[in-house]
Amino acid sequence: PMAYETVTQARKSIQVDMFAFGGDTGMDLARRLLERQKAGVEVTVMIDPNLGFVGGTKQQVARVVDFLKTEGIRLKTYPLHHIPSPRGLIKGKAQIDHNKLIVVDGETAIIGSMNFFDFGSDNHDIMFRIRGTLASELSSLMRLDWGLPQQNQFENYRRFRTHAMNAEPTQVRLTKTDAFERSTKERLLENIRHAQ
Repeated sequence: PMAYETVTQARKSIQVDMFAFGGDTGMDLARRLLERQKAGVEVTVMIDPNLGFVGGTKQQVARVVDFLKTEGIRLKTYPLHHIPSPRGLIKGKAQIDHNKLIVVDGETAIIGSMNFFDFGSDNHDIMFRIRGTLASELSSLMRLDWGLPQQNQFENYRRFRTHAMNAEPTQVRLTKTDAFERSTKERLLENIRHAQ
C-alpha cells in the first residue's frame, strides 16, 4: 500500500527497477503506472532479463511484461553483460538485476528487499520510503542504468559513481553493484573495521 500510494502521487516521473514484478501484485502496480502515464507522468520500467528465473515466478512476470508492452509503457531489461562475470562453471549463468527500486519525481524513493509478485508478499521483507538527496541520487543512478547501451559501446557514456551527499545529515549510504561500481563489500568491510 505504501508503494501504491507513493506512485499514485507522482506528478513528473516514475522510475521502476524491479527483479520480480508479476502476478496480481505486480499487475496492481502496473495499472497504477499506466494511470499515471495517461496523466502525463513519464514512466520507465527496468526488469531482469531472465524475468525472475523459472517456473511460477517467470510466468507471473511475463504476464505483467506483456501488459506493460501492450499499453506502451517504456520497458527495458538491464544489460547484464556490462557487469563483470564470476569465473568458473557459473560464468554468465548466475547474474541477475536484483534491484527493488521505485523513484517518484526524483524526490521520493522506495527501496528494500521486497519483490512485487504474488509469492513475494508472503516473505519476511522490509521496504523504506526515503525523501531527499539519497532519492535524487538513486534517480540519477536509474537514469544512467536506463541509458546503458545493450552492447559494449561506451564511447560517449559518462561514468557515474555514487557519492556521499553533504547537504543534509543521513545515516544511509548508497552502495551498488553495476557496470561501473562494486562498492557494497568495500563499505561493509569498512564498517566492520571501525566497529567499537
